[in-house]
Amino acid sequence: MALKTFNGTDFDSHLGSATITGSTATMTLAGITSAGVTAPNLVNKITGAWICVATAPANGGNITVEIMESAVSKATAQINSADIQLGMNYVRFTTPYQFTTLTASAYTCRVKNSVGSSGTLRTAASGLWFAFTYDSTGAIGSSDDMWVGGFNDAGLTTKTLTLSGTSNTWGSKATTAIGSTTQTMGAALTIGSGGTVVYDQSASTTLTIKGSVWVTAGGLFDMRASATKSIVSTLIIDSTANGDQGIFTATGTTGGQILTTGATYDVYTTYSSGLGTAASPMIVGTAWDADVGDEIIIGGGTDYTKNELRYIKTRNSSTSFVLCTTPGGAEVALANTHTAGTYMANMTRNSIIKPVTTSLAWYGVNAGSTAISSFNYTRCEYIDNTSGKSFFPALNNGSTFDGLVAYQSPSFSGRHCMSLANSGTEAAAARTHTGVILYNTAGTNYSGQSGIAFSSTSNKTFNYCFHFNAPAATTT
Repeated sequence: MALKTFNGTDFDSHLGSATITGSTATMTLAGITSAGVTAPNLVNKITGAWICVATAPANGGNITVEIMESAVSKATAQINSADIQLGMNYVRFTTPYQFTTLTASAYTCRVKNSVGSSGTLRTAASGLWFAFTYDSTGAIGSSDDMWVGGFNDAGLTTKTLTLSGTSNTWGSKATTAIGSTTQTMGAALTIGSGGTVVYDQSASTTLTIKGSVWVTAGGLFDMRASATKSIVSTLIIDSTANGDQGIFTATGTTGGQILTTGATYDVYTTYSSGLGTAASPMIVGTAWDADVGDEIIIGGGTDYTKNELRYIKTRNSSTSFVLCTTPGGAEVALANTHTAGTYMANMTRNSIIKPVTTSLAWYGVNAGSTAISSFNYTRCEYIDNTSGKSFFPALNNGSTFDGLVAYQSPSFSGRHCMSLANSGTEAAAARTHTGVILYNTAGTNYSGQSGIAFSSTSNKTFNYCFHFNAPAATTT
């Protein structure tokens, strides 16, 4: 595995601290310095450097980042005060500096505040935490971890990596349980200030990430799907073990932004009549945009064990449908009696987050407090519901998740699959969430169903929130 930074065309390699800690060091006019690293060769050039800001300077100072070779300054780049973000910040040197010595530990990074002592940076096991990048350019490897950030040098030039196609795969699975941390260097995808990773919306796009997505302030992970429902955006999370990895924003003001919003769907309608066959189509109570291939759940007429899962085989009209039990399969009549007026829901979305296999669930914590994320109309398959894990879509802010589908759970002995455990001003903020669907998110801690947990929160309104058990024959 290797750490690689997107340079606008391909990827530069990393050379720097082996670990990042929760400790900090104060920036000074004279500067703070990292431990030394050894040049990989005498051919490549240092192109940039990452630092991790814990607290921004309060004195209006700019941050100067220097390449030091044998204690002599060789190149500098500046982060303007207005461009400083908490979390990961990347500078790009105007003129890359070529390695000239293979002396052990000859290269260090020095960081200064241009005004005086103020602001703090994360440290390594020894000295300042940093990561130089150098120009061993090439493609991202399947076991590499990717970093994306804007280029700072007396001004910020944003950088966007656009993903297209369905063969995007990388990650080392190096770090587990990132959660809401303010510092890590072990995500499969780290997005820092001024960096954006975005999905192509002109065709279906899939990213398989071997590890986690982690976004800090000023960074954006944008997998929003096309308004055309046949174009699908998919994030597949390949975890080391069940519940080890997922999608995260750093906590508090260090957190960045995640956008997964899919096309808008009519979340629900009601059953009126019919068996769902060509001879006896299922008739619904209101016009519904469910289309051929969509997966729907029809509420039981007498109790939840009578729920029925079906796919749309034929759309006769907006209120008349023929059903099947597998996509594109033969028509299959409804087996249970459904009372007229029973609710039913469309669980298909064209923005999907899911695990690589159903036994390796993922979890997510949107812990940032400033950037508003959106998970509207996203289908979240197999969220981990074991103790301490869940999907926290809006921990510290007013992020939205209307029309979200929580589909299945990997464990029938777990807890909640979604958590509204808010903190700070968000705890009592008035929020309304509409059209959330949970399907077969079972957990024995809550009488056989693992749903949405509320903790330290108030003034939250849910309109048309549906929790469907799986059909009796498929539950455990």
